[in-house]
Amino acid sequence: MEGMRRSKTAWGMVLIGGLVALLLPATGLAKGGHDSCVGGSACDGNTGDVGNGSCNGFEACVSNSGDMGNTSCVGDSACRRNTGALGNSSCVKEFACDGNTGAVSNSSCGGFRACQENKGPVGNSSCVGLAACPDNTGPVGNNSCVGVTACQDNHGAKIGDGSCHGDVACDTNAGTIGSNSCNAEGACDNNSGTIGNNSCNAEEACRNNTGAIGNDECNTPHECAQ
Repeated sequence: MEGMRRSKTAWGMVLIGGLVALLLPATGLAKGGHDSCVGGSACDGNTGDVGNGSCNGFEACVSNSGDMGNTSCVGDSACRRNTGALGNSSCVKEFACDGNTGAVSNSSCGGFRACQENKGPVGNSSCVGLAACPDNTGPVGNNSCVGVTACQDNHGAKIGDGSCHGDVACDTNAGTIGSNSCNAEGACDNNSGTIGNNSCNAEEACRNNTGAIGNDECNTPHECAQ
């Protein structure tokens, strides 16, 4: 009788343990914050750590492997296939960081396709606007590349802080751009020359430029355009 009682007790503990396991949330490969992964298939296949209020939208973080901060990757397919580390409040809008591989800092890559297939590191408050930096391969500083296709297809060139503000400001750029430069619509569109600090700050001032431009130069419309 004593053996039977011990056997029943043991089975009871196994059953209780099984019920507890069923009631506990499943542990995945990644950590998810509060109010995150909301939307159809939002985090399917995700392996990156997700902050609070992030990965919200249809397939927002499908197959994502990059860690992210709070309120990031908001929008349908916002961070689908992303592998880069993402800061807070970044990659907000549909396809904003779809296929991105670069590290993205805070409040950056906001806009439809803002950093889709981006491969370069992006500073704070940069690459903001419709298709601001898709297919970019160069490093982008802080508060830069703001506007519609502002730095789309930038070909591996470094862009300094506070530069390339304006629609098409540095679209298809291939030249190094200093700080506080190319701030106007089409200012350095299709540029391939090196541009210093505080230069080319006027409409199409350095559009299609191929030569070297120093500091504080070419600051009137079309002045150094080619």
